[in-house]
Amino acid sequence: MPSPIDQRLSDKITLMSLYCAVLVTCNHAYTIDTSYAEVAHQSGALFNCGVQDFIKFGLARVSTPFFFMLSAWILFTRAPGLGDWWPDLRKRMRTVGVPFLFWALSSFALVAGLQSVPPLQGYFSESLLALRGWELADRLLWNPVAHQLWFLRDLLLLVAAAPLVHLAMRNRWIGAAILAAIACWWYQQAWFEVRDIRGVLFFGIGAWIAIHKPTLTATSGQVAVAVATWLALISANTWWVLTRGELQPGLYNTAILIGLLALWTLYDRVAPRIWASHAAPTLRFLGGYTFLIYVAHVPADTLVLKALVAVLGDGQYALFAAFIATAVIVLTGCVGGAVLAQRFVPGAYALVTGGRGRTALGGRQAPQPAAATPGRPVFARPASSA
Repeated sequence: MPSPIDQRLSDKITLMSLYCAVLVTCNHAYTIDTSYAEVAHQSGALFNCGVQDFIKFGLARVSTPFFFMLSAWILFTRAPGLGDWWPDLRKRMRTVGVPFLFWALSSFALVAGLQSVPPLQGYFSESLLALRGWELADRLLWNPVAHQLWFLRDLLLLVAAAPLVHLAMRNRWIGAAILAAIACWWYQQAWFEVRDIRGVLFFGIGAWIAIHKPTLTATSGQVAVAVATWLALISANTWWVLTRGELQPGLYNTAILIGLLALWTLYDRVAPRIWASHAAPTLRFLGGYTFLIYVAHVPADTLVLKALVAVLGDGQYALFAAFIATAVIVLTGCVGGAVLAQRFVPGAYALVTGGRGRTALGGRQAPQPAAATPGRPVFARPASSA
């Protein structure tokens, strides 16, 4: 079946996917490991903690929901019949499963190798080399060192369950009621319990949209209200994190819902200026690497971050500089490495990106993006730099 994505929609997905990839990288460059209350007396603490929390717990949080919705929308638009699930699942095993295995195993090997170097052992909170049995299997295949890969794992499971999702969503009102019930459950969960529920919810929303094809239009005034509301919710949640040391679930979850709506409708208002500007070729070029950025930015983020903190120190302004520099270095390294790999080992690049080897340089295929949220890190700042 031909792709349902025309050039206009492809450009929209490319730009939003790039936004998500950049913000996820910034999210994992987070340099704050204590509550604001513990460092409030330090110069620059409010600025450093406020900006990083605003990004981590606000601007970046729409990424995973967007990618779950996008993946489901593509799946249920291209394969509307029950007989189409198995071919698509087989395709996802190549485009999602193979990259998951490669990056999970390679990240484990990289960190385990670094842990074998005695001077570096103090920089790690979990010894991978000491794991045995089920713990080892878990860190290799279920909760990998590159913790952002949980998204690919869950996406494969949701694609496998697509026939059940289709049955649940095929009636407009029953599907909406099921989604509302899942959303209520989502609002009740604590931070570390919310991830899988969120994936099911937004995958289901994407499926419902693909099946029932609702129209979404907004005036300039409505877009402005949505954006302002989103930023206000993020600001309120950031204040809550700073003063209470924890997320406020109502603010946090509502900001995600409003943020998705705000970004999707805002794009329609700013797109003509964006694609008519001199930045358009660069944005399309970078948009070809969103998947590679996603799968490769961890543990690179953490390794670069630790090196920078060791050099710059742990003062508040130094931590902020390390935050920005880490994101820039890792993003540049991911794109630069991808360009070189496409040029010199295109077959290997295509394999580890699930067949996405002809995007930016070949100009033939739009990337299938992914996103991530924080998982269980294996790194810890050594006591000397705390």
